[in-house]
Amino acid sequence: MKTGSLVEVCTGSLSDSVTAFKAGANRIELNSSLELGGLSASPGTLIAVIRSIQIPIIAMVRPRSGGFVYSEAEKKAMLLDAEFYLSNGAAGIAVGAFAPEGGIDTDFIKELRKLTGKNDLVFHRAFDLLPDQFRSLAILAELGVDRILTSGGCRTAWEGRHVIRELINCSSGHLEIMPGSGINSANADAVVKHTGCSQLHGSFSKKTEYPQAAAEVLASFGMETSFSEIERTISNLSN
Repeated sequence: MKTGSLVEVCTGSLSDSVTAFKAGANRIELNSSLELGGLSASPGTLIAVIRSIQIPIIAMVRPRSGGFVYSEAEKKAMLLDAEFYLSNGAAGIAVGAFAPEGGIDTDFIKELRKLTGKNDLVFHRAFDLLPDQFRSLAILAELGVDRILTSGGCRTAWEGRHVIRELINCSSGHLEIMPGSGINSANADAVVKHTGCSQLHGSFSKKTEYPQAAAEVLASFGMETSFSEIERTISNLSN
């Protein structure tokens, strides 16, 4: 599938979101702290992005870095974050949560499903840490999750392409499987062809050049969304 392949861009700021929108992105996953794997964006950032662009925004709900087992206090805060995002125009939320004894925190996902209503509920790449992805797929489908972001349990979506293809086959249309991690203009078309997916997720970022004296200090800061990389990706998927 080429024409019609949806490109979701993972962004960490208002400026990155505007860049992605202008470059032709179909959807945004809004975060902060991408160097930590993506955390919840501030309320002000969410509102500013909603006011600035006209494509769906999926808001990351992840209050801290580290693992995905959350305390009851953290889950209450996450529900409040999700409620704020949705009531202020987000098209959905992305979340991942594990039970203390292992596996998916099904009770919490049920709460989020009730809260999101008709909006999208996405299980992010915490999915790739689950030991049995096919069993987990079935559980998430039963819970009513709309979409799973995955690299097939591998470092990149290309490396996990065979698993992703099987996940798509097993999903039977009950939920969407979206490949992510390491997606770029050079491999996006191949990932689509090998997996049969209809949508892709990536940050499409480039390193910002800093003076040599600042390079070590700012090593984790220097990434920004690349307009040209998104354009090339979309063009390659359309040809």
